[in-house]
Amino acid sequence: MQARALTKQVSGNLPATKPCGRYVLQPGDVMYVKSMNYPRRYPRYYRCKWVLKGATDATKITVTCDDFILGDCRTSHLEIADQFYSRKFCGNVRRITKTSLNSNLRLIFRTGQATEKNGRFLCRVSASGVMTTPTTAELPQSSCRCGRMNSISTVVGEVDKNEYPWQVGLVSPPTSKPFCGGSIISDQWILTAAHCVQRQSFASMFVVIGEHNWNYLTETNVTERRPIVQIAPYPDFDGISLNNDLALVKLASPINFPTDNRIAPVCLPPPNTLFGNVNAVITGWGLSQGVLREHTVTTLTNSECSALTSGINQNKICTKPETGKNPCQGNSGGPMITASNGGRSMIQIGVMSSDYDCSRANSPGVLTRVNNYLAWIQQMTAGSSSCPPL
Repeated sequence: MQARALTKQVSGNLPATKPCGRYVLQPGDVMYVKSMNYPRRYPRYYRCKWVLKGATDATKITVTCDDFILGDCRTSHLEIADQFYSRKFCGNVRRITKTSLNSNLRLIFRTGQATEKNGRFLCRVSASGVMTTPTTAELPQSSCRCGRMNSISTVVGEVDKNEYPWQVGLVSPPTSKPFCGGSIISDQWILTAAHCVQRQSFASMFVVIGEHNWNYLTETNVTERRPIVQIAPYPDFDGISLNNDLALVKLASPINFPTDNRIAPVCLPPPNTLFGNVNAVITGWGLSQGVLREHTVTTLTNSECSALTSGINQNKICTKPETGKNPCQGNSGGPMITASNGGRSMIQIGVMSSDYDCSRANSPGVLTRVNNYLAWIQQMTAGSSSCPPL
């Protein structure tokens, strides 16, 4: 969908506002969004979404709402979300200001049966950063880059087709849907969890790349089911404690990464970084195994995690408990990623390991910490080709 042109000039007491839709903002652009019927009461059972994308990777989007009166959160709210943050605002709030962590921001306005007597909002959206045009040396279109996402989500929680081009599913015929997830880290190697493959043979398991919705066979023309020639759980994997829950799977033939980035590897993380209290994203098909979904989490330090559960060591990384949400179940082997290089590249910092219900109060999600295994990964994947970050 082509983004609508922005109007920088506003006039009158009420600034010109933009309807629901997608917009690309250059640094310096300003636009306004409002509730329907503003300044009068908004209607019932209404939904509107603004999908905002910076023109460059360095562009930051800021939304500021100074006139904000909505009803009870159960009936009406404005959700502000980027790749690592999501919060619903409601009631009478004096001022709201949020700046995106990367170059994307979504605003979702939903109303229910009841409306506030004076319910309304008016928000200013601005873009900051330096307007730059990448040179061929900076961003060669014919070369693959690791960790480069594609489009941004139009539905909160779901993702666009091939938005995370490294996501794969592991399948074992005759079942056609994945029993675990994984991620592409080079043209021949998949990173996943050891407990996913410990009872599998390379003759009975396939890796599916490029998939988005398992309920449709022809939704994306880059989907492939690929045979494998090697399964390599980490040598010291403990199936009881799930310590060292990491594995590599080798494809029978290399992936030829397309220039449109719909299939691409994720970047590996740097060594000696703990990634405590950072925003991250978990992706997977989960128990529904329909459309690929994403879930934003916040990591814990290991000392914080040890206070909530046992068995935490330097090989593991945890996420904060989230009562009522369940990012763990059904996503085993899948990646947990976070932004690097100023938001230009995504690095994989965790592999989904323990498959218990982490939506229980005080139960953190527990994953395998990827950068504790970089030497083993590099040794195993030597000879294969990966892609540099942006």
